Amino acid sequence: MTFQVASSYDDVTCFLDRRFNHPILSDSFTQDDFAREYDAAFDTIAEELSAAGVVATDGMSGGDFVMSRYVDLSRAITVVADTPHAISPVALEAAHTARQRLPEEYVVCFDAHPTYVCVRRNGTVIGHSTDGDFSALHAFGFPTAIAIQALRRVAELWLVERLHTLIPAMSNKPKTANESPRK
Repeated sequence: MTFQVASSYDDVTCFLDRRFNHPILSDSFTQDDFAREYDAAFDTIAEELSAAGVVATDGMSGGDFVMSRYVDLSRAITVVADTPHAISPVALEAAHTARQRLPEEYVVCFDAHPTYVCVRRNGTVIGHSTDGDFSALHAFGFPTAIAIQALRRVAELWLVERLHTLIPAMSNKPKTANESPRK
């Protein structure tokens, strides 16, 4: 698997979006066909995740992984990582294995708020932590070097933002008697 850290939550929401890779419905592929495809994909993902922990498929707490099939049909299936046990490389491997069994481009998204991790069919794993704490990404198996790079990016963005607010404030500061005007 290839790991990437998204620089913003927006870079992850495209996978959490219910419109992800939505099929074109027609006479040859109806809403009912899509519902059957979705149910089969949901069951495959739940089956693979059961090797990594307890899966609750009723949308209620009570498992390491919580899923609900009673949401809008989508090729993005969200799994709530409800226990620390669920935040592991084993969970990503199980999701990746499930992905390989599915005929269409589905994405498995782990919601471990405030951390989100999405596993794509091609083996790309994209993660983001909305609070800048990369410990959950590391627990999912993201290499330390990637987490450090992402943390550096966050720090650089914060510094640039801070400088943009400080520079105008400093240039508008009234001069004191000891300061000489710049020439």
